[in-house]
Amino acid sequence: MMDVDFMFRPASIDFANTKSSLEEGAPAYMYLFAWDAPILDGMLKSGHCMEIAFVFNNIHRNEEYNGGTPEAYALAEKVSSTWAAFARTGDPNNALIPLWDPYTVESGATMIFDNIIEARNHHDKELMEIGAMPSLF
Repeated sequence: MMDVDFMFRPASIDFANTKSSLEEGAPAYMYLFAWDAPILDGMLKSGHCMEIAFVFNNIHRNEEYNGGTPEAYALAEKVSSTWAAFARTGDPNNALIPLWDPYTVESGATMIFDNIIEARNHHDKELMEIGAMPSLF
């Protein structure tokens, strides 16, 4: 999924860097939905917009896309609770996920949503540096 990483991720990082650098306003929170759909022998990986059904906790409406596994339902509960907390309070933290610090340029704090949810700092810094290198061809 390197093409997706290089297509969407750099712009997301730029946006979060800009938002988090503002002196006024709400904090920025960065996430990466990394859960790979088990269908088609995992060929779809974590496709663009895959997380939407998880955010709204309605994965039952597209089990042909997400597999409808117990793991998918468990993750949907956590993701939807997180988005609901953010919508209610402006802070995504809740009892179902690890502590999610706001994103800053220095920290690169990102919540990784997968079967195991974890907060990481600058988790893909080396990959983004490789992607920023000029092509040799």
